Amino acid sequence: MVEIGQVLLAAPRSFCAGVDRAIEIVEILLEQHGAPVYVRHQIVHNDHVVRRLEGLGAVFVDHENEIPAGAICVLSAHGVAPSVRANCEARGLRVVDAVCPLVSKVHAEARRYADSGHLVALVGHADHVEVIGTRGERPEATVVVESPADAAKLDAGGKPIAVITQTTLSLDDVAETVDALGERFGDLKRPAADDICYATQNRQDAVKELAKQGATMILVIGSETSSNARRLVEVAERNGATALLIDGESGIDPELLAGHETVGVTAGASTPEELVALVLRGLASFGYDELGEVEVRQGERQLPPSAGGHKPGMTSVEVPYSIASALPSLTVLDITNEIRRELNTSGQEKRDRVRLTPRRGGARARAGAGVRLLRRPRGAARPARSPGGARAGAAALHAARPTRRADPVRRR
Repeated sequence: MVEIGQVLLAAPRSFCAGVDRAIEIVEILLEQHGAPVYVRHQIVHNDHVVRRLEGLGAVFVDHENEIPAGAICVLSAHGVAPSVRANCEARGLRVVDAVCPLVSKVHAEARRYADSGHLVALVGHADHVEVIGTRGERPEATVVVESPADAAKLDAGGKPIAVITQTTLSLDDVAETVDALGERFGDLKRPAADDICYATQNRQDAVKELAKQGATMILVIGSETSSNARRLVEVAERNGATALLIDGESGIDPELLAGHETVGVTAGASTPEELVALVLRGLASFGYDELGEVEVRQGERQLPPSAGGHKPGMTSVEVPYSIASALPSLTVLDITNEIRRELNTSGQEKRDRVRLTPRRGGARARAGAGVRLLRRPRGAARPARSPGGARAGAAALHAARPTRRADPVRRR
């Protein structure tokens, strides 16, 4: 156990806008229609979220044929091929689309590029459910490119190349493969900047900053099934830190923290914020009693007005205009988990969905470049790091932070 330890918390972290939207759709359906509500595939790749929704009455299935005729079928955030939708319609299922709007936009681009005579190079993992769905739009004109080696041997058959990417991969993740395609084929048709969702990139950049600010151990909260959480571990390791993927519920072995004075904490885009709070409380009990935040923002844009004409005084660091304008009912999307949402139903009913307690101005002392101090005893200066200098009251510093889902169905 350390005498005095510091935790650096990454921002952004946890739910991205597409994940939050998908989960909320299932919750609203359960509230309005009751159980069961069937969901094709895991709504998002997080075991905690899936178990919680199952407890509320959601039933997750691997194939739409497992759903009784006429029942509600929610399509997960990762998207599906057109053949799945067609089969749902043929079986009389009541389909509710919880697909991430950015994924839907990538699907549209796959169709547009293929229909204009391009060979669509889909950069991603062939076995990922999102890639399977995207390729299903135009399978005869789409090829999955997983690596620079795949790019080097790709035969375009004389067609021009258009590149689209798996959304759970960052710009950094795909850069080498896209560059290899460019070297082989010259000019590529690439998505415009406004098509980029920065959720994955921002979370990875925040992890890089954690390592830069001195975190020698970085804990990534997420499930093994989460592609973006596993990438965060890889990014941490590439930047010189020791990294662990933890589920956030099973506790932390203090022996794993031995020798690490500064621990970084982040969470994948499918991980709820309440698991972050659990991990912080666990770290506090081991003596990591100072909490700072490392914040990275890229691709910041002001969101357009909602359908009702209200323009929030906030920006989105992750959602491009092209996506935000396609969601006029959602006026503010994810901003480092400190957001106010309004949901317009048919332009009439407006409901506040989530309001997290803002950081108090008095807790914004700088603890180093790029680090914002969040927890320290009132009036107390940071003591020297010396043996026997431990401070009492670590758990009090990490008292339960506001969680996103105090009421799992009604979050108003």
